[in-house]
Amino acid sequence: MSFEYIKHKKIKEYRLAREIGRVPSSIVELDPEQEVRARELHRDSIVFDFHCHPIRLPEDMSQFEAYSRRGRYHTGYEGLQKSGLTACLDGMGALAYISSMAGWQFEDVAFELGIRLSDFDHHREKVVIGRFAQDIRRAKEEGKTAIIPHIENVGAIGNYLDRIDILYGLGYRAMGLTYNDTNYIGGGRTEREQSGLSNFGRDAVGRINDLGALIDVAHAGDAVILEALEISEAPCVSTHDCAYTVHQHPRCKSDQILKAIADKGGVIGVESVPNMVSRSITQGIEDVFRHMEHIINVAGIDHVAVGSDTVFGNQAELQMQVMQFIDVSGLLEGFVDTSIDGFENPSEIINVTRGLIKRGYADEEIKKIIGGNALRVFEKVVG
Repeated sequence: MSFEYIKHKKIKEYRLAREIGRVPSSIVELDPEQEVRARELHRDSIVFDFHCHPIRLPEDMSQFEAYSRRGRYHTGYEGLQKSGLTACLDGMGALAYISSMAGWQFEDVAFELGIRLSDFDHHREKVVIGRFAQDIRRAKEEGKTAIIPHIENVGAIGNYLDRIDILYGLGYRAMGLTYNDTNYIGGGRTEREQSGLSNFGRDAVGRINDLGALIDVAHAGDAVILEALEISEAPCVSTHDCAYTVHQHPRCKSDQILKAIADKGGVIGVESVPNMVSRSITQGIEDVFRHMEHIINVAGIDHVAVGSDTVFGNQAELQMQVMQFIDVSGLLEGFVDTSIDGFENPSEIINVTRGLIKRGYADEEIKKIIGGNALRVFEKVVG
């Protein structure tokens, strides 16, 4: 449990969502021989979720705003241990609403990071703070999870370029250029009119390259993505994404964009988030595989990863609240209050391994998708 070591100052506690079995969730069924293969392959591989939020939400989501404002998100250590995850890019800062429900305030982002790194240091038997590829390999050797700070909107720096260095120095190793709305860097994914990189944004791309962090374009508009791919000296990635051809959601990417990311050496993580993968009343891991296999066909198997974007708690309710906070409520059109059966939270990632076996993928192909591709591009860019 997070923050249990603090004994001399009262911290308000909330009843938090269960990390395992919060809602009924299916297991991808295999025959006995395949199940043994899945467990051994998952155990022996680098398993790298290219983007998730391994935090516990309140069981009662009417308490979410108060819970987030205190700046102490609990990490789902039990769920991480069950997952077999070697590493994850942890989307810190996205829910840092300490001073403002508008989000992405620089001080709030730094506050959340510091609080959570403090908690990680007090759970060294379970997690490693990940900064470089060697930390991921060490986590594998020690049976732990390397948690790597990832900011989805480096626009939190405002118009102060040197703050990118500060974020890097604090531990962030992946940086999203824009979120759904526009910032000083460039156009957001869901803006009414798309715009590309500003002059300041081009400088930001160069600074991130110089520091050696991943440039993430998951929430960027297409013009920003194409310009970043053109000028970046390193591959750009989309850490959590889906295919627009499969589901026409504003956050999903066209085949042109997916292929362009791959052609520059990038990797695309596939999401497991309700409403992103489908608008069906019931949604499940089969919907995730529809996106994954389409992106494999478009971008190639060397450029696809898992970027689940999952949490420990009610993801659909979280989406509903966050979309209202940041005024992109158009994303809620056709919204379905459901969960992804089979991949509801980070602990269930082994179902991806099972599903790929069931679909006939070879072991080496599966190793690439569940972690190898993400580790390769991380090591190339970050070191």
